[in-house]
Amino acid sequence: MRTRSSMAAVAIFLVLGAACVFAAPPARAAGKYAVAGIDHDASVALFLRTLKIAAANNDAKKIASLAAFPLHTSVHGKPGQTVSPALFLRRYPAIFTPKVKKAVARQREKDLFVNWRGVMIGDGEVWFAPVKGGRLKIIAVNN
Repeated sequence: MRTRSSMAAVAIFLVLGAACVFAAPPARAAGKYAVAGIDHDASVALFLRTLKIAAANNDAKKIASLAAFPLHTSVHGKPGQTVSPALFLRRYPAIFTPKVKKAVARQREKDLFVNWRGVMIGDGEVWFAPVKGGRLKIIAVNN
């Protein structure tokens, strides 16, 4: 009698244990940029490469397409917001200064700083992070 109840208890334990294993969501491997809410590390490398090419070619329209608006900007040392792509294009020379372009050009993907706010280029000249829909966008430019 005791053996039968012990076997029944073991069987129940095994069935419930198996159910828990199959019902549990799979563990997600935390990538290098997970703290910033970025699921795919390769998307950071692609974003950085795209930004580097646009900055090197002085392609203000492409850089505007990579930005989230309103964009936090620092123009002539004064913090503010650039509220639209059109305003960004008008202010582009004052926002994407030679100092900012140099920081972008020198940045290596392996040396990016990341925290809960996003990913930082240089000494904070450019910050980018996932926005609505999880797409990476520039969220701040500081010159």
